[in-house]
Formats: sequence, C-alpha cells, structure tokens
Amino acid sequence: MLINLFNFNKFIQLYAIEGKEIFIVGGILILSAIPLFLGSNSDKKKAIFKGLRCINCGKNKNFKFTCECGKNSKLFYLTVFFITFASLIFSLIKLNNLTDFLIASLMIILLSSVSVSDIIERTVPDILVLIFGIVFLLMRILLTPERLLDSFLGMTGSFLFFLTIAYVGEKIYKREVLGGGDIKLYGVIGLILGLNLTFISIFIASLSGYIYSFFIKERDYIAFVPFISFGVLISYFYGKTILEGYLNLI
Repeated sequence: MLINLFNFNKFIQLYAIEGKEIFIVGGILILSAIPLFLGSNSDKKKAIFKGLRCINCGKNKNFKFTCECGKNSKLFYLTVFFITFASLIFSLIKLNNLTDFLIASLMIILLSSVSVSDIIERTVPDILVLIFGIVFLLMRILLTPERLLDSFLGMTGSFLFFLTIAYVGEKIYKREVLGGGDIKLYGVIGLILGLNLTFISIFIASLSGYIYSFFIKERDYIAFVPFISFGVLISYFYGKTILEGYLNLI
C-alpha cells in the first residue's frame, strides 16, 4: 500500500535534522489563511484575491478589517485563522503518516472554508464541496483502497439520511429545514470518516448546535456548518475511542 511508504515521523525528523522545521510551520500558516479567502468569496471567484468580505454587509474590504458599514471583522477572521492553524498543528502531532495528514489537512481547509461561507453568506458553496469531494475520492482510491468500502457506505448513508430528514421536515413544517449544501457536504464527510464515525459526528454536531441555540435565542439564523465541523473533527481524531467506550458500556 502507498500509505506504508510514508512514515510521517521520519518525514518530520528529516526536516528537523536539516533545520527546516520553520518551513513546515510556515506552510501551515499559509494553509490556515486559505479558508478565509475561499469561504468569504465563494460566490465571487474573481474577488478571492481582492480581500476579505465584511461579516455584516458582505462587501469586499480590500484586506481592511474595518468596513464602510462600521463593522470590524478582525476578531472573526483571526479566530477562524487560529482555529484552522491549531487544528493543522494538532493533526501534525496526532497523526503518524503523511497520507492521513494530507487527508486531515484538506478536510480542515474544507470545513473552515464552508464554515466561513455559512456564517457570512448563509450557504455552502457547491463548487468547493464538489472539488474537495473529487480529491478525497481519488485519494481514497489511490492511497487507502482498503477504506474505500467504508467510505462509500459513509457517503451514501449520510447523504440518504439527511435527504430523508430534509424531505420529511419540509412536508411537516412546510418549509426548507435542511439546505442542499449541508446534505452534499455530509456526503463528502461520509467519504472521509466512513459510516460509523460519520454518525458519531452527526450526534456531536446536533448536540453542540442544540446547546448553543438553547442559550442564543435572539438570532434569526444560526450557522450550523461550524457545529458540523466541530463534530467532524472530534470524530476524526477521537471517534474510534468514543465508539469503543460506548460499546463497553452496553
């Protein structure tokens, strides 16, 4: 298997010996900034390199945190950047091979990007989900074919699960209860996590979202993708431990 060709510990040791660990951190810093631009300009591709958008009015700010509307988005973007950077560093420490780290890094970039888009634009960009979905599928086929069946079950299972919820919810409440972007996003998440970990992430995302909405009641819209991202990250790194602990209690 190609995955066995990459020993990430040796990879890190090689750079540490040569005194180039600064390039690893520098690369992660650059990766951490990518979601800010992808997420805040997902529906205006030509504006990606023209700056970040205001979280209040949505206007492009040409790399200035303070917008004409008076809203300062500095704290928001710095928080996203820090969370993305910390998640990538944690992946670097936690995972022991290059293939898993590459998958985790792309997953974190995708989740951060769609979280920003959901908060600013209230949408999950189909183009990002499609591109990352194709990349993850190719990586599964070429690098980790032994996980392909579980990935396929996770993708189809989560997609059909949320599609059913969306259909039933619309019939009951006479309005859209789950966006198509969320459904497609979880299809890609299922491809990454596999069947069992995907449903663990759904539980964590739903629980955390419910707790947040219980205390924050004055908002007319609460972005759910950040809670999905939280559930996915917990499941990716600790899902098997959570599942084993649950089974031991039964």
